[in-house]
Amino acid sequence: MVLEPWAQTAFSIIPTAIITVIIGVLVWSVYFIIKEKRKSSSVNSNIIAGSNLYIRVFGTDIKKRTVNKVLLILGALPLLVYPMAMMANMMAIAALFMSENISSTILMLLFVIFTSSYLLTYLTCFVLYFKKRDETILISVIPLIHIAVILLILN
Repeated sequence: MVLEPWAQTAFSIIPTAIITVIIGVLVWSVYFIIKEKRKSSSVNSNIIAGSNLYIRVFGTDIKKRTVNKVLLILGALPLLVYPMAMMANMMAIAALFMSENISSTILMLLFVIFTSSYLLTYLTCFVLYFKKRDETILISVIPLIHIAVILLILN
């Protein structure tokens, strides 16, 4: 199938746009970490040592809110390819029961369920974090755990 020239140009720009957004998010998160580190270094070290609002990451004290936000940003990166994954899931559902092996059918079904439910998991964690302003890291890590489970099913 031959595409029109404008369609070929549009399809060639999409991967570049995705990579640009990923690099921008990573640069922004590094900038945010450095900014928070500078703020925390200006605070008295005795206050930092006695406070539970800070966590030691790679030998530096960083606010837990900063770590939570970085983890939420990392959890948002898979959402950039989520529409494409949903299209692939629809095609996988169409071919789901064509396999003769029951174990491959079950693994494919689990993969489709987990990849389709990632948006719901991320939005739930995002809303819970900003609604409660909770300083625990567990809520921010749940989307990354979800991605790890998807990768385990994929292997």
